[in-house]
Amino acid sequence: VGEPLPSAHRVSFDPGDNKPVFLTFVVKETHHPVALGRPLPEFEAIAFTVVDYKHIECGCSHSSSLAGLNELGKENRGNQMTLRLRQVAIIGNEYERTEDALSAVFELGVAYRDPGHRPAREAGVSIFGLRNFVMPIGNQFLELVAPLEDGPTTAGGRYLQRRGGPGGYMLLFQVPRSDYALHQQRLAELDVRVVAAGDISEQESEAIHIHPKDLPGCLVELRWCENEHEPDGDWWPVEREWQSHRNTEFATAICGAEIQTPEPMVLALRWAEVLGVSTEIVDGDPTIPTTDGPVTFIKPSDGRPEGLGGITVKVPTPEIVLERAAKYGLQCYEQTVEISGLRFHLVG
Repeated sequence: VGEPLPSAHRVSFDPGDNKPVFLTFVVKETHHPVALGRPLPEFEAIAFTVVDYKHIECGCSHSSSLAGLNELGKENRGNQMTLRLRQVAIIGNEYERTEDALSAVFELGVAYRDPGHRPAREAGVSIFGLRNFVMPIGNQFLELVAPLEDGPTTAGGRYLQRRGGPGGYMLLFQVPRSDYALHQQRLAELDVRVVAAGDISEQESEAIHIHPKDLPGCLVELRWCENEHEPDGDWWPVEREWQSHRNTEFATAICGAEIQTPEPMVLALRWAEVLGVSTEIVDGDPTIPTTDGPVTFIKPSDGRPEGLGGITVKVPTPEIVLERAAKYGLQCYEQTVEISGLRFHLVG
């Protein structure tokens, strides 16, 4: 949708009398197997051309089809689920260097650490063959996970091989406890598989991981947690006293994430369907909303395959952060710093 495609023939439709026409377009061919046969949103147009059932050419302008998607999103927004982007995970194989880099650039402190032996009931990740550390950014969190063993012996190790090195790995959304059962029901109705539920849940918090083959892009966690109405409330993957490790001098919030994929619109619609939210075009790119900022879907520009390519971080003074990153020897360009394969887009 929104991208011209080659065609052997074109069929034009004119409803006449300036009456609106409603059609549902279904994906016939795509690189994303989860999208095959799934209906795309209905678009309203006065005169248009359909190209191979995949591209809509409106009588007025190309942007009209995107505007139609935005209007549909506005109509559905009142019934959508609420997602809070509470944590972002990076995967890499340079554990100490990544911690040192995040500390040098943003002065972040560690609020939780599993060196590779903490049990699941203590939010340990060793059951997945990983070690980790978690750092607060405002009242959100940035995590690094690293395989305990080199090679494809763990899911994390296979992910590193598949993406050609370190980078974004996971988005963890906090959801209202009252919505948690609705999410589970929705996933079941869509035949979406979940993993790790029992291993990452306790009495004060429950969570599920969505199988990445049913929701491509990156691993996704949905979690409810106690004190959910408090911005600085508990977060099960870290210690209860995480606030004492927070430093907001150089970074104050995570306000967006960026999934790169060959077919941004198709994947955005799939995420919206699975997570129960709307889609909207922002600056030409499809997005889904969270209370902290959008998850944006873009085409790859770095030669790497599909995955979590970047996050947007709110900082008091981007120029100072860029200077600190350059001094540490990190790759910097425009308002972006790259750490452990993840792009940090800085906004003031």
